Amino acid sequence: MWVGRGILAFCELAFLILDVCCWEEQFNDKLEDDDSHAVKRVRQTLKDKPWRSKNGVVLVSGPSEQQWSQLSIPIWRAYCEHHGFDFFVQSEKLNVDYHFDWSIPRVLMEILPRVRWKYVLLVLPSSLPAKFNQSWEYVIKTHMRFKRYRNDDLNARRIFCPWDCEPGNTDTYSDGACYGPVLSGCIFWAKKPKTTKLVKSWYYKRHQDYFAVEQAVKQALHKTKERNYDEVFYKDISREIGWPNSTLFASFSYDAKKHGWNLRDQIYEYIKNKEELAEVANRQHIKEEMAEAIAAAEAARRQRKGSEL
Repeated sequence: MWVGRGILAFCELAFLILDVCCWEEQFNDKLEDDDSHAVKRVRQTLKDKPWRSKNGVVLVSGPSEQQWSQLSIPIWRAYCEHHGFDFFVQSEKLNVDYHFDWSIPRVLMEILPRVRWKYVLLVLPSSLPAKFNQSWEYVIKTHMRFKRYRNDDLNARRIFCPWDCEPGNTDTYSDGACYGPVLSGCIFWAKKPKTTKLVKSWYYKRHQDYFAVEQAVKQALHKTKERNYDEVFYKDISREIGWPNSTLFASFSYDAKKHGWNLRDQIYEYIKNKEELAEVANRQHIKEEMAEAIAAAEAARRQRKGSEL
């Protein structure tokens, strides 16, 4: 009996040590696989831009997503201008060894401790604001601060993500009903230092090679949640976020009926069929053409001035 108790005590101690090690893991991450020049550019941008909003939107988009990001980024920029949110786009890879998607937690590690925002909304270029005139801030109170049970510690919440659940699902806890976080729509409480620690812990898991490459970042965040039940929270809000027919933010992936993996055509068709978004897209296109014309005229002026000297 004493041997059994000794083994039990040893196991409890081992799990405690493991928890501490996993929580402290980010402090051992020397970030030696950083693209140091790219990270430096992020820091300079964060320093130079006049961030004015209380909340910000961060969009991370890689080279392989350029075909559809050219359509979605102007819409997200206009959405942020319309609602008074700061908007930060990260399109440069920040890590020399791993998949581009790892730039998502890496750029958040730079943004969270440096900006004045209270909350940061993460979006991906494969998504669009379905309701252009609807601000996303209500999600904080309605979903991020949702009380699961009477003693639920809402002040402990640091990260909220929509839960990736099957459409029409009625039991989120049944086997196979939900899979993990929907990254486009995650909200981070930027004012809290522990949020940055959680993101560092998430990023550290890039070294764990048992994650599937294309899903690694999503799976790593899910793994971070397992040890931080109160701090990282999912909720199935697919009616509002996560699917092509969601009412707040629409997200696009494989379309079995028509487009397959052609996200560009899915997004183009969605914008075309939404009168409000189509008007926004046209306005943004005109604004960009005007900005390019002004920049070209200014460059020509400087060139003439230089030749005169």
